[in-house]
Amino acid sequence: MAERSRWTFVLGGAFGGKAFEALMPSGVAAVAALKTKRPVRVVFDRALDMRSTGKRHPIKTWFKAAVTKEGKLLGLELKVYLNAGWNLGLSFFVLTCALPYNSPYKIPVARMNGVLCRTNSPSNTAFRGFGHPQKLFYMETIMRAISHKLGLSVDKVKEINFVNEGDTILANMKLEGIFLHQCWNRCKEQADYDTRVKEIEKFNRENRWKKRGIAMTPTVFNLGYPVNIMLQGYALLHAYLDGTVLLTHGGIEMGQGVNTKVQQIAATVLEIPITDILIGETSSSTVANTFESGGSFVADINGGATKVACETLMERLKPFREAIPGGTFKDWVGAALASRVSLSVMGHYKVPGMTTNFDVMKRTGDFTWYFTHNAACSEVEIDCLTGEHQLIKTDIVMDLGQSLNPAVDIGQIEGGFIQGYGLMTSEAVYLKPNGQVKNSGPLDYKIPGVRNIPRKLNVTLLKDNRFKKSLYSAKGCGEPPLLLGVSVHEALEEAVMAARKDSGKDEYFQLPCPATVDKIRMACGDAISQQCDKQLKASEEKILY
Repeated sequence: MAERSRWTFVLGGAFGGKAFEALMPSGVAAVAALKTKRPVRVVFDRALDMRSTGKRHPIKTWFKAAVTKEGKLLGLELKVYLNAGWNLGLSFFVLTCALPYNSPYKIPVARMNGVLCRTNSPSNTAFRGFGHPQKLFYMETIMRAISHKLGLSVDKVKEINFVNEGDTILANMKLEGIFLHQCWNRCKEQADYDTRVKEIEKFNRENRWKKRGIAMTPTVFNLGYPVNIMLQGYALLHAYLDGTVLLTHGGIEMGQGVNTKVQQIAATVLEIPITDILIGETSSSTVANTFESGGSFVADINGGATKVACETLMERLKPFREAIPGGTFKDWVGAALASRVSLSVMGHYKVPGMTTNFDVMKRTGDFTWYFTHNAACSEVEIDCLTGEHQLIKTDIVMDLGQSLNPAVDIGQIEGGFIQGYGLMTSEAVYLKPNGQVKNSGPLDYKIPGVRNIPRKLNVTLLKDNRFKKSLYSAKGCGEPPLLLGVSVHEALEEAVMAARKDSGKDEYFQLPCPATVDKIRMACGDAISQQCDKQLKASEEKILY
C-alpha cells in the first residue's frame, strides 16, 4: 500500500452509496488505465447509476407479540427478510442493524430470525440509517398493532414500553445516559400534541374528503461500530512560524461538517482563531490506515485524534508559554523551533471502554459506544379523492449532548428528516421481472421537493443532557434524524384510518411503505377505491417495493 498514494479532499454528498458501489466505476477505470497505459476517467450518468447500483434494502417482517392487557411487551418473535440483491455485499451487516438489538422499546425476551434473500435485482447496499429505519418502521408497526388489538391509545402503549436507565437490551448491554423520556415529553409539549389531537378529531368529523392525522415517533440510535478496529482515528498537525496550523485527519468532509468541528476542537485546545487553522486533504501518505467516514461519528474519532495532537503540541510548548507569558501562539512556536522542538504531531484516538468485538449470535462483547435519543411529531392532511397529502407541521427534539456546532447539526437534522420523509412517502423503486430498475431518473423516481417541505418545521436540541463518555459530551447526528421520517408515515396512517372509518371500515389496517399517492388513495376504502381495487387485482403488475 505504501507504493500508492490515495487522496480525497471533499465529496458532494455521502449517505452510503460509495461504500461498495464505488468499486464498479473505479474498477472499470483501473482496468482501462492498465490496458491503455493512459489516465482514464469513468463517469456514470444519473440513469446508468440508478440502474446499475443498489439501493436501501427492502424488508418484510413477520411478528408475534406477547403483551399484558395494559399493552406492555413481554416477548417478541420476529422473522425478518431482507432483499440483498444478486450478491452479499454489506447485507449481513445491514441485517444485523435491522434486528432489534437496541430499540426505543424494551423487549424482555425475543426469538429473532434474520434471512438474507438473494434475488435478481442490483445488489443493495448501505444507505443513511443502515438498517435502522427498517427496524424502527416495523417496531412502530408492532406498537400500533398492539394498541389496536387492545383498544388502547398508541401513545400510551409506546410510553409504557420505553427503555429506561439501567435496562438491559437484547444486545446484552446495560443502558446508561438515557434521555428518551425527556425528548418525548419535550416534543409533546412543544408540539402542543394533546390539544392538536382534539382539533384533528373535530376536523375529521366535519370533513368527508379531507382528513388529517398526527403522530409521535421516538427513536434510539446507537453510535459506534461493534468492530473495534474501526473505533480509532488519526490526525496529523503541523504548526508553522507564522502561527498558522495545518491539520490533516482521517475523516472525509461530505457536507456533514466534520472539518468545521475538527477546526473548532483544534482552535479550542490551541487557543488560536479558527481562521489560523487550515484543513489539508485526506491522504494515505499523510494519515495512513484510516477507516471509512460513516456511522455518524466521524467527528467523534477524528476530533478525538485532533484533540490528542493539539494537547501534545501544547505540552511541548508549555516551557515557552511559561517563559513568554504575554506572548502569542506565534511567539511560542518560534521559540520552540529555535530550541529544536518538533512542531509536528501525530494524534491517535481510540474509543474508550470498547475492547471486544460484538458477537451477533452469542450476544457478547461491546455492542456500541453510546446512544442518541430523539422524538418527532408530524401532522399531515390527505385528499381522499386524489391520494395527495400535505405535511403541515413537524416538531423535532434531538438528544445531541452538548453539540459541538448547533448550526451544523440542525442543518443535518432538517436534511435528514426530509430524506426520511421521502423514504416513507415517495421514493418507491420499481423493478422489472428480470431485476432491472424501471424508474431511473427524477421524472419517475420522486424525491421530496420544495412543496413537500413542512409548512412549519421546528427543531430543538435537548438541554441539560451531558454524557461524559463522548467527546466534549457531544453526540453524532448524521443518521438519527432520518429515522424521524417514520412519524410522517404514522400520521398518514392515522389520516387514512379516519377516512376508512367514514366508509365503515374499523378493522386494523397497515398503510404500505412508501405511502405513495396511489397507495394512499386506494387505502381510503371508499366505493371508488374498492371498485378500482377489484380491477387492479385482475391485472396486477408485479412491483417490488
